[in-house]
Formats: sequence, structure tokens, C-alpha cells
Amino acid sequence: MSTKIWVWYAGAGGDGYVRLKLRAGERALHTFHGGPDDEGWSTRAERWWVEDGMIHNEIATDGVDCDGRISTHSRWRCPVEDRHARRNGEGWLVPAWEVDGLSGQRDYSAEAAGY
Repeated sequence: MSTKIWVWYAGAGGDGYVRLKLRAGERALHTFHGGPDDEGWSTRAERWWVEDGMIHNEIATDGVDCDGRISTHSRWRCPVEDRHARRNGEGWLVPAWEVDGLSGQRDYSAEAAGY
């Protein structure tokens, strides 16, 4: 059985909603984009999978701008039955994501400065 969800995708070809088809027991669907930008560079890796009645989403970013390097990591989950539980501002029915575990960021310049 497959689960279809609408997710926001910020990719090299543009930003917008895309529909993902996920199957329980299959390997995670991965996306990655990044490269140089007008302030330095940035990357974003994301993956989705279905396990034990839950849709999981994991996001990792990394990059450098005029303030230095920052990386982030977050995990989200949503019960499969809540995959169309919220309507966003554009009218799309999207998952009711909730934080799954620890999320955080690392500010390399702040660490070097002793914060």
C-alpha cells in the first residue's frame, strides 16, 4: 500500500509543492540540492519514509554566509491517517507534522567565539 502526501520542496529547479508516493517498508526517498549562492554556499538534504503507521521526515542543512557556517538538523513525523489533516495558505491538504526527537543547529562562528 502506498501513501501519497504533498510536501514543500525547495530545489534547484524552483520552490513549490510536490506530491510524494511513499510505500511502507521501502527505502527512504532522498532529495539533495545545494551549491554556491550570492553569500557563500548552502545545501539541503531531506528524506521521507513510512514506518509503523507513521510518515517520517528528516531535514539537514549546511551552509556559509557572511556570518560564517551554520548547520541544522530536524526530524518530523505524522500519523499516516493525518497526512491530509491540515490545509495550508494555498489550499493544499498537507501532513500534520510534529517534532520527532531533538532538533538543533550548530553555529560554528559562535562556537569559535566561545558562546
